[in-house]
Amino acid sequence: MAVLALDIGTSSARAVVFDQSGHRLGPEGQTRYQVQTTAAGGAQLSASQIRDGLFAAIDQALHGVDAAVEAVGISCFWHSFLALSAAGAPRSAVYTWEDRTFVAALPALTAALDADAYQQRTGCHLHPSYPPAKVAGFVAAGQRVEMVGSFSAYLVGQLFGQVQEGISMASASGFFDRTRRQWDTRTLVAVGVPAGAMPTIGEGWVGQRLRPALARRWPKLAAAKWLFPIGDGAAASLSSAGRSDTAVLSLGTSGGLRRLTDQPPAQIPQPLFCYLLDSERSVLGGALSGGGNVLAWLHQVTELADWAEVAGLLNRRPVGQGGVMAWPHLAGMRSPNWEWDASGVLVGLSLATKPADLMAAMVEAICCDFRTIFQALQSVLPANRVEASGGALLAVRQWPQWLADALEVPVSVPKEAEGSAWGAAKMAFSALGQVARLSVGPSRRYTPKPQGQARFERLQATRLEVSGHLSAIWDVLAKERLP
Repeated sequence: MAVLALDIGTSSARAVVFDQSGHRLGPEGQTRYQVQTTAAGGAQLSASQIRDGLFAAIDQALHGVDAAVEAVGISCFWHSFLALSAAGAPRSAVYTWEDRTFVAALPALTAALDADAYQQRTGCHLHPSYPPAKVAGFVAAGQRVEMVGSFSAYLVGQLFGQVQEGISMASASGFFDRTRRQWDTRTLVAVGVPAGAMPTIGEGWVGQRLRPALARRWPKLAAAKWLFPIGDGAAASLSSAGRSDTAVLSLGTSGGLRRLTDQPPAQIPQPLFCYLLDSERSVLGGALSGGGNVLAWLHQVTELADWAEVAGLLNRRPVGQGGVMAWPHLAGMRSPNWEWDASGVLVGLSLATKPADLMAAMVEAICCDFRTIFQALQSVLPANRVEASGGALLAVRQWPQWLADALEVPVSVPKEAEGSAWGAAKMAFSALGQVARLSVGPSRRYTPKPQGQARFERLQATRLEVSGHLSAIWDVLAKERLP
């Protein structure tokens, strides 16, 4: 038995055929694309470019596969928005979570909705990373919106002919009432979009046949069942969560720390979000806008010739030694405080500051933000260990140990991890009534060190004191930026 797993991110689309043991059957298909940024804060993608890239990746993955593909599971990036025609054709670019084109619409939206009640009702925050602020700005700019969709809803329409939104994707849109399991009327009214402009919500199997042209293109999928897409964070959590006492940390371009649960808390702590994997399981956690993207920026602006050597210096220095503190919100702040007007800050610079000091400050700050998220998770859903993965962890060898010290629990880093693709495959096998097992080989375990824990405790206390002053500065700067 085999399933096809699709992993659609903001920089690439992957397609892999797996058997129940997690072994790949045939080649991995992958195509890359690039987010287009603008001086106005835009971070957008082309819907047709992602679609075409995904279809090409499917072509590659199916080449040479002899096993019958019985189902298709899909992981897709959360929090996107594009305007669609009534027939499902794109009428705008795909706005990603990083896009801040319509940030000026947020104050009015915040005034119209109670932020705390909104978080508890939707599991999301009134923040520019979520679609409501983007849609409100889109409408206020005089743009016509026949249908509000995510890329995933558009993709379902392209595959089957009818635009529909999976419940997992809907739950992270900011337009969804997670308790009533329907679109949130109060948010739609505040944004200025009628309920009829929202796609129907589906769960489980799509229940439609592929468009004839695609069935001819992929005869190996002609009889396969397709699941509605699930959010990439949910898929990554499902992929890694082998034990009920485990939190899952991902650190790539950005970062996330999550728990899967079938009993979400009655009250969601402020730093956290709460989305759905399906109608029975929730994803509780926090998201960082800064991760590997911060190190990539630092590498670029410092023009370092030997990045590996600078990264290696962190292995021989204690936390906080450089005297520099960073707030790495270059792409804005999500967790821990969801301050929509936050920006990057460096404090404590001197003529003696070296590139390694800047890198250490960024890594320490991200560890401290994960610490705040983890403490909020521990207050409602305790975990005894963390499983971490992501390309950014490989860039700085000390990072996993610092995470263990900051979180004060063991951190395991698997030597191999399929991430969101394997999570999508597990969903497909489960829907078929099969148990899928992935053998990822040994993990390296990092145990908290008392001295490191004490340093992070002191560092976090100092950062909290300074942050109180930064909030006022960000407020002033935001007023200057808004029209």
